[in-house]
Amino acid sequence: MKKIMFCQLALVLLFTSCGTGYEIVQKDFPTEQTTINSDASKEDLFKLSHLWMRTALKNNIKGNISEDINSGMLAGKVLIDGFYYNSTGLASGYSNSAKTEILGLTQIDVKNNQAQIKIDIEPFTVIESNYLETSGLNDDEIKNQLNNLMDSYKNFISNHKIIKTNFDTKEQVINIENKKKNDLYVIANKWMVEKFNNAKSVVQFSDKEAGVVTGKYLIGEVFFYEQQDNSGKDVFALITIEVKDEAAKISLNPDDLEYLISNNLKEKSGLNKEKLENHLEVLASSFESYLKNNQSSF
Repeated sequence: MKKIMFCQLALVLLFTSCGTGYEIVQKDFPTEQTTINSDASKEDLFKLSHLWMRTALKNNIKGNISEDINSGMLAGKVLIDGFYYNSTGLASGYSNSAKTEILGLTQIDVKNNQAQIKIDIEPFTVIESNYLETSGLNDDEIKNQLNNLMDSYKNFISNHKIIKTNFDTKEQVINIENKKKNDLYVIANKWMVEKFNNAKSVVQFSDKEAGVVTGKYLIGEVFFYEQQDNSGKDVFALITIEVKDEAAKISLNPDDLEYLISNNLKEKSGLNKEKLENHLEVLASSFESYLKNNQSSF
């Protein structure tokens, strides 16, 4: 980098001393910023802002993203474009390596119901001359890039919402005439073993004397943001079955859900609130049907 800068400076000094009209020009751009009002909490706005930087800008981020959830601040350098010098004429000896990256320091500050994004273009220098053409973005195109970044962030915040769903334990009591506790216990064990056919579903505890069977059952996968790699998370339900003479109770306690919905996405893959609730209903009905239609071999 030092060698490139030295070559550029030497070239400029040579041209200016000879009166050829070549000059080095420093490009400075004013800070661009905008404030966005939202119904989201500070925590949710921080998550959305983090997600925007990780996804929308993932190919343009230079280095690491700095973030502080307590202060609500995120910052990172974004590659706007590369500025190239002409590869012909007097500059040909320097042009192939004379690439200046145009970087914008992007800072986002969030608080409850409000987020502010600010972008500062790092000053950079170019060689200007009547004889030397440059490729890459001009000043107006750079400003358009900044406006596009601003619009991208505003649209992302406006079009996305984080859904958090907490579930109460679902309980169902099933009365079975002429079935003893031990018979129901054996049937309950069989149902759980057959139902837990996924390697991640585990029967955790069984006690014949107490008439209790518990297990961790894999319901499915929730995707926090489908366009983000590795955003899937397994969702489990703790299932507890209690039996006594002529009755059984099944309790289903699922994990809470957190996922993103978008105004532009009509159908979300993976679990959501409705799909999970339906799955619990199916499980409870399956258990009731199994109890009524199976005999104990105990």
